[in-house]
Amino acid sequence: MATNKLLKFNVVRIQEAIGLGQRIRKHEVYVDGNRVAKGTTVGYKKLHRLENGVVSGHRVRIRIIGSSGVPLISSVGLHFDPFWHPVGDKNL
Repeated sequence: MATNKLLKFNVVRIQEAIGLGQRIRKHEVYVDGNRVAKGTTVGYKKLHRLENGVVSGHRVRIRIIGSSGVPLISSVGLHFDPFWHPVGDKNL
C-alpha cells in the first residue's frame, strides 16, 4: 500500500480470512523499504507493536515468506497506540 500522505503509526494489524484456514506461516513488514516487524502465523488477527516506536513512511509492504497455500489477507490496519511505549523509550 502506498500513499502521498505521510503515515505515522506504531501498530500494524494483519488479519487472515480464517474461515478458509490459517495459511500464513512467516511474514515481514516493511515501511519505505526498511523492515519494522517480522512474525510467524497471523491467524484471525496479528498485532505488531513496533519495537522502535512510532514510524513514518509513505509505503507499507507485507512480505509473505512462507505459507501453506495461497495467503488470504482479509484486512490490514495501521494504528497509533498512545499507550504503547517500547522498552528504553526516552520519551516517557
